[in-house]
Amino acid sequence: MSKFMFRQYDTKAVSKFDTIYLLQIGSYDSLKEMNTYLMNVDTYLMEQENDKYFAYIALTGSLKNYEKLKNYYIKKGYKVEQRQKILESSSFKETLDKYDLLLEKSVEDTTIEKLELELIKKYKEVNDG
Repeated sequence: MSKFMFRQYDTKAVSKFDTIYLLQIGSYDSLKEMNTYLMNVDTYLMEQENDKYFAYIALTGSLKNYEKLKNYYIKKGYKVEQRQKILESSSFKETLDKYDLLLEKSVEDTTIEKLELELIKKYKEVNDG
């Protein structure tokens, strides 16, 4: 009975956080290698995990927007993979929701790109500052 109770508690605790979808454009063995390969990319997120460096070109809280972004970046010549993370910052969640609403309504490529560049900058501000 206690195992059943604890399992329910864990599920509820995890579900109060939100999943974000990241568009990964590469994983690298060194920071130097990543910087060399991404020399022509204006803005991206970098994350180090288990002696690997991961680069993300966009993020969203919506699977529908993930597909839109994926198609946009594939069209631009990027090979993208989906990574998921749990977003624990409630202040950034509000920002992400606003950008997701704008992104959902956007149809022009320049608008999509500008929204994602701004969102990445906001994400860096929250996580670095």
